[in-house]
Amino acid sequence: MEITILGSGTILSGPHRNPAGFFLKNGKRSALLDCGPGILRRLKEQQIDILDIQTIFLTHFHLDHCADVFPLLMNRALLKNGVNANLTIYGPHGLVDWFGQIRQTQGSWLTDALPQLVELDEKPLQWADLTVRYFYNGHTESSVSYRFEKKGNSVFFSGDCGYTNELAQFAHGAALAFTECSYPDEAAQEGHLTPGELRKLAEQCRFDHLVLIHIYPENDTPDLLRRVGNYSNGKITVGQDLMRFSI
Repeated sequence: MEITILGSGTILSGPHRNPAGFFLKNGKRSALLDCGPGILRRLKEQQIDILDIQTIFLTHFHLDHCADVFPLLMNRALLKNGVNANLTIYGPHGLVDWFGQIRQTQGSWLTDALPQLVELDEKPLQWADLTVRYFYNGHTESSVSYRFEKKGNSVFFSGDCGYTNELAQFAHGAALAFTECSYPDEAAQEGHLTPGELRKLAEQCRFDHLVLIHIYPENDTPDLLRRVGNYSNGKITVGQDLMRFSI
């Protein structure tokens, strides 16, 4: 699987960091994981054909993670009639209600070709040849982290979350982890990870490669790597928009 960071920042970040979004490519299958404001433009900048996207995975319904879902659907509908009927959106509990509220404000461009909506329950799902697992992480009542697995390799996406032992158990052993690093330790906020908490999570999970994302401006400083610190098992990268990774 190839992964491109489309947004490594937050709603408060400057133009160098778009709010949340990833482009996932696995063989002939492509997907988005989160679709915050500005992701549609990022896709166009990278000359990614938005009609090729078959799947969207959402971590939760805060606007910095999902605001461009409907602009993306509208753009696709205007390019090719009926194309959105071939798209599946996976999301936590509340997905159908969230989509339905916005659907009522739109016209036939949306209602004539609705994407399939799948709310996540306890069962893993399959995407291409990958097993996708998810964990309700407590950031909100409807917030999940994801784990994509294939033949012993796995990629972890934290979404927005705070540290818990249960999260560490879910993420344990992932080779590649994209994990939020929102606020400094001295300005910790509930439901988000700080550098110190992230170091603890990395030590427990034994990630081969940890990539920091969802970085608020007050944490986006040259000493961020130093504040996270070294850990014994692997490499740490401060994520930037348009970085690419593969596993």
